[in-house]
Parts: sequence; C-alpha cells; structure tokens
Amino acid sequence: MAVPRVDRSLLLNPVEDYPLGLDARRRAELSSAYQRLIEGAERQGVAATAERMLELDPGLAPAQVLAAQAQLLESDFEGAALRLRPVAEQLPDYTAAVLALALAEEKLGRLVEACEGYLAHQRMSSEAARRAERLLPRAVEIVSRRFTESLERGRFEMAEHELDRLEQWAPDEDFSLEGRRALAAATGDADGELRAVRRLAQRRPADLGLRRRQGDLELLAGDTTTGLQIFQELAAKYPDDPEIAESLAVARFRWRLQLLPEEVQAIASTQPELDRSQFASLLYWLVPDVRYGRPRRARIANDILDHARREEISRVVNLGLMGVDSTLHHFAPDRMVTRGEVLLSLLMTLANGEPAPACLGGRRFDYRSSAESLCDAAARCLLISDRGECLLRAPVSGPEAVEMVRRTLHQQ
Repeated sequence: MAVPRVDRSLLLNPVEDYPLGLDARRRAELSSAYQRLIEGAERQGVAATAERMLELDPGLAPAQVLAAQAQLLESDFEGAALRLRPVAEQLPDYTAAVLALALAEEKLGRLVEACEGYLAHQRMSSEAARRAERLLPRAVEIVSRRFTESLERGRFEMAEHELDRLEQWAPDEDFSLEGRRALAAATGDADGELRAVRRLAQRRPADLGLRRRQGDLELLAGDTTTGLQIFQELAAKYPDDPEIAESLAVARFRWRLQLLPEEVQAIASTQPELDRSQFASLLYWLVPDVRYGRPRRARIANDILDHARREEISRVVNLGLMGVDSTLHHFAPDRMVTRGEVLLSLLMTLANGEPAPACLGGRRFDYRSSAESLCDAAARCLLISDRGECLLRAPVSGPEAVEMVRRTLHQQ
C-alpha cells in the first residue's frame, strides 16, 4: 500500500529541527538522503544509509527518524512506530520524530496517540493541524470512555492519566470539568471538586443541583460566606424546599464557626480523630448553655490542672456532660473520645433543655444507659442520620462532631 502524497507532508527533514548538536558532515549526509527519499529515490538505499550511520552511532536520532520515514513509505507502520517511540519519548520537542510517529500511529488505528502527536506540533505543520482537528472528536470520545471505565472500576491512577489528556486537549470544555469533578468526588478531593464545580456553575447558573453542590463544597472546603450566600439565595427562590432550608441552617451554623478561636476552628474542620479534651472544647464553644450555664457540681480532675483546655474541660465536667473517674479523679484528656461518649453528652445536653425535646420521650441518660437506648434516642432526635451509624466504640472526627452538635442545637 503506497503512502499518499498528503501523508508525505508530515515527513520533515530529520536534521532541521533536531534539538541536539550534529556535526556538519552527518547533517549534510542525512539531508541528502532525505531529499532522495522525498523525491522518490530507492527507499532501500536511503534506509541502508541510515542503518550504516546507526551502526557507528546507535543513538543518532535523526538517522532513526530517516530510517523510520523510509519504513513509512514502504507501509511498514508497525516497524516505524517501534523505531520512533523511544526517540519521541526522549525528545518530545523533536517535530520530525513526533509527526512521523503520529502518522504511523494513525495508520495503525491508534487515534488517541496520533492525535496527541499532531496536537503537540500542529504549529509546525498545517497538515498536522488539519489532522488534529479531524481526529480530536473521536480521540476525546475514546479517552472519555476509558476514563469512565477506569473510574467505575476504582482505577483512579489510570482515570487520572486519561483525564490529564482531556484537560490538556480541551481544559475549558464541560467534559473535562465534569471529569475532574467526578474523579475528585470519587477520591475525596473536596478542593479539586470545588474548583471544577465553581466553573461549571458559572456556565450553568440555572442548574440547581450544581448550585447546591457548590454551596456544600464552599462550606466544606472553600469560602463559608460564599456558601451561606448561595443557600440564602436558593432559600429565597425555593422557600418551600425542606432540603434547602436544612442546608441554609447548616450554612448559618458553619458561618458562625468563623467567630471561634482559630484553634477551635482547626479542630472543628480538620481533626480526623478527636480526643476527650478536644470534644470538651467543641462543646464549650459551640453550645451556649455549656459556656454560660451554671455548673451543678464542683468536681476536680487531677490530670487537667496544667492542661491548655482546663477551663473548657472543667465547665463540661461540672455540668455533668462528661465523666471523671471516681477513684483516680482522672478525666483522661488525651484519650480518644468515642462516638458513644459524644452521643451521651449530646443527649444529656438535650435533656437539660427547658423544655426537653419530645424525641427523648421524657427519658434522661447517664453512664449506665444501655447502648440500645442511646442509639434509639440518637436516631429519634436526628443526631445521626441512620441507626446504623450508631457505632458507639468508633472514633469521631471534628467535622462529624460539629455536625452532631449542630443537630443537637437544632432540637432545642
């Protein structure tokens, strides 16, 4: 099969844009052989010239390109591609190598690789630019499918590789932004998802789902004030939507967190596993009845006398919301707080309200309360979304504890 003349326009003189040094004698010999090849001279003779030069210097890239160009004109596309790939990988700015490889890949049906090559050097060749434009829609379709399959199978590194291609080709297109959003969401990258969602929401301001997601992400990883403004706007537009009303309540609470001391904000937003002193600090700063309430007792914990959070711990202990070992008089401030301890403290906070919320059914809770009764009450009072979340021995992160405190305050 003969290579059409239009394909030959992609076969550039291998010495003209060679990015490394080349002596005048070999430059002249290679240029002469290239001219004979383009003019239709005996291709085998040209290939022999290239091979002879490679015997003396196997790393002579222009000779590799010349030999590959002869193979292309003989329709040996696979052989040409095998020869050119290492050259193009080592010298990505070497236009003659990259475009010859792109032509070989196109002939082999490897449209994605061909399109990449044409795009990378389209400024150097009008034919490369034309082919890039023609192949790009199909290449995008192929890579998008690969990305989706990798994402669905949990192969996130492979998905990232495919998405990098899409973003390099068309960084401002919706399919690139949607891909980044999906991958970031799957890998828990709230910052990355927020950047993508912000741009998508600007383009589609009428998309309610996007706007709500941006609001949630602003509260989680972005600008809290922006998140509050988003949900205020949505609540004004959809006053009867209970989910938006709930999101607005969350946003207002999150915004108030900005008024707390920086150390407490850090605990609330990033701490992956709270200890007892940190949870006591959150209770103190987030629950007005704790910070301003009148203690019911005066209990001493010997192990907090020099603790940085001594005041917050003392207030929580003396309100009876967290316990002290009756024998050793230890609070154990550095021990991990469990989900069960958190829920018990919050249920006792609710029971102290005037009046106590109906979800408690008139019950009061203490350290002798059964696991079943704690979980039932926590679920009824919506401190947890589902009873299956009631893992009493599990640790609690700062954001989780803050959300449970918010739900507690919402019941009062």
